[in-house]
Amino acid sequence: MSSPDEQPDAAPEISTTLRAAWKWWRPHLAMAVVLLVLLAVQQAFVTSLAVGLKVVVDDAQQGDLSYDFPTLGLALTVGFALAAAAGLVADFVESRVTGHILARLRTSMYAHLQRLGVAYTLRTRAGEVLGRFSSDLDALRQGLTSRLVEGARATIGILLNLPVLFALDPRLAVLSLVSVPVALILVSALGGPAARATLDLRRSEGDVLSTVQESLRAQPVISAFSLRRTFQADFARRVTKVEALGLRAGFRIALVGTVSGLSVQLVTVIVTIAGAYFVSEGSLGPGSLVAYVALHAVVGGHASDLGRRVLPALLRTSVSVHRVDELLNERPRVHESPNSTRPPPFSGALKFEDVSFAYNPDRPVFAGLNLHIRAGEHVALVGPSGCGKSSVLQLILRFYDPDSGRVTQDGIDLRHTELDAWRDQLSVVMQDTVLLNDSIGENIRVARPQATDLEVQEAARLAAIDGFIRELPQGYDTPAGEAGAFLSGGQRQRIAIARAILRDPRILLLDEATSALDPGTEEEVASTLGQMSRGRTVVTVTHRLSAARSADRIVVIEQGRILEQGSHEVLLQAQGRYAELWAKQTGFALSRDSRHALIDATRLRAIPLFAALDESTATLAAQQFVTETFEPEELVFRRGDVANRFYVIVRGQMDVLVSKTLSFPIEDGDFFGEIALLDGRSRTATVRARTKCVTISLERDQFAGLLERTPSLRLAVEQAATHRIASLPVQRSLATMSGT
Repeated sequence: MSSPDEQPDAAPEISTTLRAAWKWWRPHLAMAVVLLVLLAVQQAFVTSLAVGLKVVVDDAQQGDLSYDFPTLGLALTVGFALAAAAGLVADFVESRVTGHILARLRTSMYAHLQRLGVAYTLRTRAGEVLGRFSSDLDALRQGLTSRLVEGARATIGILLNLPVLFALDPRLAVLSLVSVPVALILVSALGGPAARATLDLRRSEGDVLSTVQESLRAQPVISAFSLRRTFQADFARRVTKVEALGLRAGFRIALVGTVSGLSVQLVTVIVTIAGAYFVSEGSLGPGSLVAYVALHAVVGGHASDLGRRVLPALLRTSVSVHRVDELLNERPRVHESPNSTRPPPFSGALKFEDVSFAYNPDRPVFAGLNLHIRAGEHVALVGPSGCGKSSVLQLILRFYDPDSGRVTQDGIDLRHTELDAWRDQLSVVMQDTVLLNDSIGENIRVARPQATDLEVQEAARLAAIDGFIRELPQGYDTPAGEAGAFLSGGQRQRIAIARAILRDPRILLLDEATSALDPGTEEEVASTLGQMSRGRTVVTVTHRLSAARSADRIVVIEQGRILEQGSHEVLLQAQGRYAELWAKQTGFALSRDSRHALIDATRLRAIPLFAALDESTATLAAQQFVTETFEPEELVFRRGDVANRFYVIVRGQMDVLVSKTLSFPIEDGDFFGEIALLDGRSRTATVRARTKCVTISLERDQFAGLLERTPSLRLAVEQAATHRIASLPVQRSLATMSGT
């Protein structure tokens, strides 16, 4: 799909709308024929009135008005009733076909959107998609149905009345016909610019809608950086652009109708003058002139409707047809082969064979990755944030396919298997749990829609969430809220685990499955997952190495490459990257409810700025740290705040927001804010909790006492901070920037 800033190869035209109309009306041809007949009945009554008017005027001129008025009145009444009935039935037929067409359009668009999958939704602004389901579908409703029917009515009226006009006076009829090519030429000349302007308007409207959605999601960032005025100014700029584009598009569309209408009115004036002249010279009877002017007014009205209402609407619709076709013609990144087969039950091995993959071509995630996961094996993928751990799961789930190489199940390339049949063997607990705006019970049941209430409740019990649910006023019928807004992060994650239990998969994928849980609940859930893992293949992605310790094999990934792999014990003995990460995350004690955390003296001295402390001073310093907890999205501090506290993350993940476009994660064992121990300068970044976090912190006043006991500590802190800032890349300096 083209981005909002791209231009199409050519401006959409009215013919685009007509082709789309044929496509969507074709299944309703019988109804269309009935509709045309009904419209013809309506127009025939109008024509008969004009012809009758000619007879009356001519007879009156000759002094002969001896009519059978009762019979005449009855005939007119019957004709009126037939025309009125035809109009009502035509309205019903139009409404019915409109409903069917819009339903098919919505269903087709939504079904294709589902086929496009995760890859499409991640790279496309939501406003662009929603705009197609709102403003574009509304334009299609008008252009493909109501305005199209109005155009059919006008066309039938013109075609039905033109022969009568020629019969009344061919000379005047020729004058009337002059307006048709003139109007067509003008519409053709003005239509292209009008369509391009409307396309620009639609794209800018989608941009505004995306901006609103983005601001709703980004409220923590907007607040953290005090960006309210900046975002308001940016939004005002976009709205001003929409206003200008709306003026341009509206004027150009109106110009099409106005010029067409004026051409019709001009011809009407000419016809009236010429008709009066023909009557004065005796070549045209008064009755014929009256009937001609009446019918010409009808034809002119129809022509005016075509110019002022129908053609502009068809132009606007052509833009929406173009945008909807963009969506429907978008090719999914993951294709299901026509020759795909149903995969056998997984029993052998899952292999990544020389896999290369990138979300963006200029930023490869994997380049020749080889990974072998045996059936029944528990493999844990660990490494720093952004190393590619979760991408392994994305490829297993076939949210994406490799750019080269292949992922196989028991030797079968996943690209040659039925997508849904493969996913039926999987269950996943994602880092960001997605809940539907439905009851809690139904949110669990989505894993297996045919599950009974007892099975849903048993899965919740095993996930340690059943007790909480039963305490709610509506129990399992309690709404979860939009995106699970009524639940905490930990509660949402336990519901996701209950889903996985209910699905009873052959392969269980865990992406930070316990990251939002406190230690007590994590132990319960880990025990449940441990029992559930028996006899199953489990792939765990985690930044917390304690969650990987029990795995059969731990794979350490960094920058898309496997650095080392083996059991916990083997990797510790190897003294490699895993041992470094383990040392960073150990040395802390955390209560089961996460309210109290401690750091031991040895672990404190492993932090470079405290390395100069002797054992007794380090023990004293460790005792002065206090525990602080932060909920997801909660700010630790803002950019510009006075720096007076140093932090160590005991558990959880945080984001350091350096600017609007630069942020990076920190996690268990990372520390930040060391310069705060020396002076009260302002923070140079904002830090926000991504998950529920437990930290320990030390105030500058407390640190002052340590400086008195160990004068060399000040120099150590300054040197450590300077070294980190100089040696670490920008994306990791989030934790080390002076003043952070």
